[in-house]
Amino acid sequence: MYSQASIMIFPVLSKAMQKIRQGASSCLRYPLLPFFLSFSGGILLGNTFHLSHTIIASCLLFLFLGLLLAIRRKNKTAAFIPLHLILIFIGIFCMIPYSLQDPQGIGAAEQQQMAKQKITYRGFIEKFSPLPENQAEYILSEVHSLGEDGARNIPGRVIIKTRGLPPFHYGDYVQFRAVLKRPENFKNPGGFDYRKYLARQNIYFRGTISREPDMILFRRGQGQFLQTALEKYRDKLRDFIWQRIPPPERDVILALTLGEQRTIPDDLRESFNQTGTTHIIAISGLHVGLVAFFSLLFFRSLLKIFPRLLLRWNINKVSYALSLLPIFIYAGIAGMGTPVMRAALMAITLMTAILFRKTKDAFNALILAAIIILVFEPTSLFDVAFQLSFVAVAAILYLPEKLQHLFSERQAGRNEESIFRRFKDKGTKSFIIFLLVSVSATLATIPVIAYHFHRISFVSLLANTVVIPVLAIMATPVCLLFIILYPLGEPLCLILVFVATYLVKISIYLVTFFASLPYSSFLIPSPTGMEIIGYYVILLLFVGAVSTFKRDRHHSLQWRNKRGWISLTMIFLSAVFLLYNYLDRPSLKNLEMTVVDVGQGSCAVIQVPGDKTILIDGGGFEGSTFDMGRHVIIPFLLHKKIRKIDIMILTHPHADHLSGLIYILKNFPVGEVWINGEDVPDDTYQTMRDIIARKKIPLTMQNENSPERTVNNLRLTILNPEKFPDKQSDYTAVNNRSLVLKLRFGEITILIPGDISIATEKRLVNSRHDLKSDVLLVPHHGSRTSSTDIFLDEVKPNVALISCGLDNIYRLPHPHTLERYERRNIRIMRTDWNGALFLETDGHYIRYDQYVR
Repeated sequence: MYSQASIMIFPVLSKAMQKIRQGASSCLRYPLLPFFLSFSGGILLGNTFHLSHTIIASCLLFLFLGLLLAIRRKNKTAAFIPLHLILIFIGIFCMIPYSLQDPQGIGAAEQQQMAKQKITYRGFIEKFSPLPENQAEYILSEVHSLGEDGARNIPGRVIIKTRGLPPFHYGDYVQFRAVLKRPENFKNPGGFDYRKYLARQNIYFRGTISREPDMILFRRGQGQFLQTALEKYRDKLRDFIWQRIPPPERDVILALTLGEQRTIPDDLRESFNQTGTTHIIAISGLHVGLVAFFSLLFFRSLLKIFPRLLLRWNINKVSYALSLLPIFIYAGIAGMGTPVMRAALMAITLMTAILFRKTKDAFNALILAAIIILVFEPTSLFDVAFQLSFVAVAAILYLPEKLQHLFSERQAGRNEESIFRRFKDKGTKSFIIFLLVSVSATLATIPVIAYHFHRISFVSLLANTVVIPVLAIMATPVCLLFIILYPLGEPLCLILVFVATYLVKISIYLVTFFASLPYSSFLIPSPTGMEIIGYYVILLLFVGAVSTFKRDRHHSLQWRNKRGWISLTMIFLSAVFLLYNYLDRPSLKNLEMTVVDVGQGSCAVIQVPGDKTILIDGGGFEGSTFDMGRHVIIPFLLHKKIRKIDIMILTHPHADHLSGLIYILKNFPVGEVWINGEDVPDDTYQTMRDIIARKKIPLTMQNENSPERTVNNLRLTILNPEKFPDKQSDYTAVNNRSLVLKLRFGEITILIPGDISIATEKRLVNSRHDLKSDVLLVPHHGSRTSSTDIFLDEVKPNVALISCGLDNIYRLPHPHTLERYERRNIRIMRTDWNGALFLETDGHYIRYDQYVR
């Protein structure tokens, strides 16, 4: 409804814009750019502020009247303001359906009931995504519950993740029995808003199914005819690839052909991220461009066989027109995902501009494609694929044009002659053009990559220069040919698959090689909006300054005016100031401690005055592939502009304290590691020990006899374990041998006891240690067997911090445990309700805060 309304309004605005642009404004080179900026600004405002339909309609009516009045009076300047304000309000209007993060038409009580017990539902499978380890993810639409009170419609769409079940397909009408919960965020500064991300896709509930009887098929073939046919073809291609290609080459080929990236191993995906080559395995403008190029080459060669056609029709126009069909087909086979359709629309728009001899309007065609996409799907503005695609293409269209004169000889009064003609080898010319395009795309996408992926790669340009010819230009066309020829027979496809597998294997080797180079990439904080704007302003000013170079009669480059060096110096100083402001970390005067929200686990970050950081535990989930370190802890550390861990402490080797540390050890500088000396037969723990040994990080086993350690003004004392274990322990014994740390900063004390329970609490009470503390990180997430009366009477905390997951399966903190704290009037703060918990102290007083208020 909102998109249709916007489509009806845009022609009216186009007429108004046409009137306004006449005269003085006709010289504007990119007339659609103001349209795009105003409409995008409205979408950004609509994502932040929520206005009612009445307010927006009233404002639009008022602005339309002002616009018509200005046009009638032929006052172009006066019409400019209401026109762009209208575009802004249209952008806000289009975001109304996506700004609602809570499902409409279903109450809180019913949501709680859905989250506590299994209920039977029915719905249509709209999308299927295979996952590693015999898992799959389905998006279902038109879901409704079955009960004694009749069917109840579930608003929006639902995500169901399955394990060990036979696959279902697009258009299947299924019945399933599951617990449906609202998607939850890890509530930390700098964290990813997963709930909002799904709400933009109209997804409000998720569930998990691991038993085959809990999901059964009712009917097949309930989807649209064309999409059903495409999905059946995709299934055949997927099965063929899955049976005949070994991993990880199989997973990369699935990504190149069907757009399915989620089966790629995490280590390989991380290597692509580190080298800045992830865009090659994500179907986007590069792949659609290759389809367009080879289709154009094929149809042009085919038409040349028939001379009569050359006399009757324009071979270029016919070739471009025929090439549009393969793009549509490829988009369908690739899954018709949002990034694929965006890339297809962008390619079609650019090819249409060339078809009608508007090659100089390619930039305007790109802007037009962006506007069309945003009209139909405003949330695309926040999608990283949209941002990377359009920023990269815009840079490729704009920057080389500004810099091309550096490679040509311009002399007054003489004909221009390209410097490339002096190279006898045409390959050199192609390489320089390729390099110039790569540099433009790389420079333009740095802020977008830094914002979304917290990483900058120093081998990106070199890696792309080497990997793109193998994986994109050679392997991708072979995969596309396999898609086309598969219906003709499998023997021919086996040859193509063998060639593609060999090329992909070479590409994987190159990617892992570049990723393994020292200092190949660095994790960096996400830049702010103003820092991103500042970067692009400086980049454009720099390109503008360099474009003022000219060649003298000796073919050397000189400034066209004497102010060139002054401009370049000012630009350089501005860049240095921006970089310093971006990387600068304010010095701390007080100690700051944050209990990070890691769900049902534990993680605490302590920042000590003097730029020292201590990380205690890293959270994680037992038996889960979710990387807590990569997706939760690292974004928080970078948000705080922490770039080094001076001391990493693992209280005990259980998954909910250990798993998140692995990624940090791999990607973050770590000064030293403390452990309790436990030896458990756990693969993750062994991986941690291997990384520590390989990187030669000092490793210390601590117990209560370890000497007190001072980090600047913070004193750390180990109170537990009593001694190092002499044999492997059971689960409870490992908990009881957790490192127990007492921190003292001035007069303030903090006790961090890990997952100890009754036995260790009694030992500590009877020991010589002074347990009195102002702040207590509640042991074992508030379990019933910890926080005993004698322990709390000895510690006497003023504040208790509980790290636990919302609606966790262990139902922690236990009500009896909470009652013991409440009986003593101890203030309780919880990560499941309050998100990340903060405290700041100068050594005398403590200030508390929480992320969710």
